[in-house]
Amino acid sequence: MTNTIFNINRVTSEISHKKYLKDISLQICQGEFWAVLGTNASGKSGLGQLLAGRLKVISGEILAQPESRGYISFEKHSEIMDDIIKNDDTDFIDCIDTGPLVEDFILNAKKIPTIRFINKKDKINCLPHTILPKASQSSISHKKMEALTQQFGIAHLRQRGIRFLSTGEIRKTMICQALMNDPQLLILDEPYDGLDIDSKKSVEDAVASLNSQGIAVVLILNRFREIPKQATHILYVNDCMIQLK
Repeated sequence: MTNTIFNINRVTSEISHKKYLKDISLQICQGEFWAVLGTNASGKSGLGQLLAGRLKVISGEILAQPESRGYISFEKHSEIMDDIIKNDDTDFIDCIDTGPLVEDFILNAKKIPTIRFINKKDKINCLPHTILPKASQSSISHKKMEALTQQFGIAHLRQRGIRFLSTGEIRKTMICQALMNDPQLLILDEPYDGLDIDSKKSVEDAVASLNSQGIAVVLILNRFREIPKQATHILYVNDCMIQLK
């Protein structure tokens, strides 16, 4: 029997002031690979935020949601770098603050909590902004981190400061961090944006490898040509509504 990990029915959700996802019904099962497309301002990134539990739900039903999920986006990339810059100690030490080492950043994975109902008719609490907690030092976590960095081709970067990584290397590091929690659902919002050809190919290969691990993947894209061959479902968003799936 197919294992449903995410199921919502006729959900309306607020993306921003006076902008809403409308009447969203979607069921995602274990191991599926969804490609989500739409033009700029279509609401496709808002849908990714909804799946990641980062939006306020106004009405509708959440029938099932994963125990663990991961979320990678340009905005989250920017949030992480802003946090690192805010905590920059370069002015107080006699060298450049490189930010956390790659291995420490990956070990700092924080599980995204599930959405909590106030009651079925009321709004649902937004999830908090992810804050990097103290790194776990367990041998199991270290072994898992080492295996993930090897799988994604960044093992040689484990002792490098994250501020000295390329955009593609940071994206793969973020994916490794998300996978530390064994997510049932992984949402990747335009993970190839801002990458050169070689970096894009490297990240594409890393994303493709997720399909064989039983993780449900939602890949949000701008262009049809970026749809991977392993995609099992294609969804089109327009005017903040699902119009094709």
